Amino acid sequence: MGNCVGRADDYVLHHERNKWIVKYGQQVVRGLLDCENSNLMTFNRKYAATETALSCHKNLYSNCFDPCFPLPSELKLIDPKIVEKLGAERKFSKGAAVVPEVPKPLIGDRVIRDAKQTGVKQVISAKEKSFPRGGETAPSTAADLNVYVVTWNMNGKVPNNFADLFDVSGESHDFFVVGLQEAPNFDAKTCISEILGDKYCLVESSVLMSLQLFIFSKRSLKPFISGVKVDKVWEKGLSGIVGKQKGAAAVRLHFGDKSFLFITSHLAAHESNLKARNAQCAHICHSLFARSSVYSCFQPGTNTDDLNYRVPGVPSNVVEESDVVIWLGDLNYRLELPRRFVQNSIKNKNLQELWAKDQLSVSLRKGQAFKGFHEGPLLFAPTFKYDVGTDNYDTGPKERVPSWTDRILYKTTNVKAELRSYDAISSVKTSDHRPVEAHLTFKNLL
Repeated sequence: MGNCVGRADDYVLHHERNKWIVKYGQQVVRGLLDCENSNLMTFNRKYAATETALSCHKNLYSNCFDPCFPLPSELKLIDPKIVEKLGAERKFSKGAAVVPEVPKPLIGDRVIRDAKQTGVKQVISAKEKSFPRGGETAPSTAADLNVYVVTWNMNGKVPNNFADLFDVSGESHDFFVVGLQEAPNFDAKTCISEILGDKYCLVESSVLMSLQLFIFSKRSLKPFISGVKVDKVWEKGLSGIVGKQKGAAAVRLHFGDKSFLFITSHLAAHESNLKARNAQCAHICHSLFARSSVYSCFQPGTNTDDLNYRVPGVPSNVVEESDVVIWLGDLNYRLELPRRFVQNSIKNKNLQELWAKDQLSVSLRKGQAFKGFHEGPLLFAPTFKYDVGTDNYDTGPKERVPSWTDRILYKTTNVKAELRSYDAISSVKTSDHRPVEAHLTFKNLL
């Protein structure tokens, strides 16, 4: 995790490894042991899902709190006082190898104790596995999370150079977030997994036909991920064409004690549908992970002036409640400028003069959509619409105005974010869209 710096040593001394474990384990274990019920249940959410603790609590109890079993050696390494304190708790079991039946009020305490052991084991195991060995690099800060994000409207075609979408050389990323729109019928999950290699594993995917979202993480970070959920919102009406679904697919999870929300969406097309796009943004925010499934039925000509449009039932507030939100996709916002003016600006590399007429940039400034979100500067050429297989913008009869339709936005609450890159991937030309990638680093997460 985090930015990496080289180490001159070819090996790490045993005592240095021990000190490293102590540094990151001591605060975790002490927190687990010292917290009372309410605080500990909050801590439990970081490292062990409550459901897991409930289903496995008998085995976990016997492993850590039954005196018939030895204490984990890692606990002795971290702090001798832990052995003494755990020893007192182990007396509670009275030597029973199996957890006895207990009155209902005590079940919460039992779960908490089990969560302690789960948290201790997971944190120490993950930290020990990620500790640098000979020839490896050490993390400069264990709290930084590097996230690589890529979005692409595939136009129903799979390229031979699909791997060009992924930055797998050089700096190591902790998460890969992949959003696809108009994806053809192919096994994207397997394709991505093969490109990333065994170092990464799929956390979760959310698929709404041709609108697809995949979250991959380093295997070593799996112990820190919990509470994974998926949801989808279908925006019907403005495009009912099979393979061009409009809507959103989302994945929500906790990394440590921080909540992450990833959304990929495909919004209404055409320059004239600005209000519809803004309304769809609001609808998606209020619909994702709501208590009941609600579907949008915006039709051409629908009055969407009310940008505070809310769904029936109990609207979701998941976007506001999440610590980190990354929203990527073919958002379909256009440039409100003559085609010739835009092409000349691109040719002369005067992209900044186009920003003032970019619909999304204007909507962000006015708070009309994606409230609280940020975006990097648009220093790359508009990503739509190209003649397939070329670097030429649309020469067809419609001669669409080049626009930045493909975007990556982010929003954080009490988390510091650094945008390290934001660019188009020009080597992939099988679609009328260019893929867009971003590299984000989130600070001090654990």
